Amino acid sequence: MKHFSTFIICIFYCIAGYGQENKGIAALMTEANKYKNQPLYAVYLLQADSVAETAGDKTNRAVIHEKLGIYHFSRDAAKSIEHYNRAFKFYTELGKHKKAAFCSNNIAFVFDEGMHDDKQALEAGQKALQLWQQQGDTMQQANMYKYIGLLQGRLGQYAPAKLSIDTAIRLFTAQNFIKGVAVSYFDMANVLLEEKDTHGAIANLEKAKTIWQQYGDSTRIYTVNTIMLKALCHARKKEKAKQVLAENLSIEQAMNIYWSNRLDFYKEAEVYAALVKKEKELYELKAKRQSLSDSLTNAGIAIQ
Repeated sequence: MKHFSTFIICIFYCIAGYGQENKGIAALMTEANKYKNQPLYAVYLLQADSVAETAGDKTNRAVIHEKLGIYHFSRDAAKSIEHYNRAFKFYTELGKHKKAAFCSNNIAFVFDEGMHDDKQALEAGQKALQLWQQQGDTMQQANMYKYIGLLQGRLGQYAPAKLSIDTAIRLFTAQNFIKGVAVSYFDMANVLLEEKDTHGAIANLEKAKTIWQQYGDSTRIYTVNTIMLKALCHARKKEKAKQVLAENLSIEQAMNIYWSNRLDFYKEAEVYAALVKKEKELYELKAKRQSLSDSLTNAGIAIQ
């Protein structure tokens, strides 16, 4: 489940301004902005980088390569990482260590979501954590401990994973950032499910759900319920699973849920329907998932 899937709190760092004033560079970057999400966007940014290189302008080069890292994130993971590494280098040389650390965060995310390489994502995440520790940024440390724990869980490193997420919970609590605590409970549940500790997973999901109910966040509740349904089916708690299923179907009718979250839910709902041997409900759920998949494919959206 993606992210932000997945519930990751770190997001792409917002880039403000173009750095040092250079009319040639500024003009090219202005032109690039006319073509965002189009190939010409990258073309103009690369031209601007060439001018900045000639001028010895590291500030603009850092910004340009960070923008290119973002642009290529969902298009070409290798290029995205290449540009983030260049941006990291320039920001470090300029002494802008916080911006460099955000680049390191994003390199981890590209290895994870773009290349599905948990091992390299973990290495990049640990590097980012060290940078945030050097900066003394407790919130970002908590974010990375949580994310590192999730990756360690995927890699079967359950004891370190639980220790990392526990550290995140402690740091988020110290900052009184309760939403961060909720997301950490959710990630802990995923690690425990991987470890086959179904009851522990359910307990953490209940904690996360209680927090999101206090905030009235139906989208988060929907996502928690999806994993809850999975855990309850594993535990063969059919009646509780039925209640969670009904709650998510109700949330769906009341608000627009992101397509990837809906597909994840339908998948787990089908497992439930098969478990309780409700053939009609299973057929309807499969049809629902297929209809959504077909509409996404027709819209040019790739489904993994």
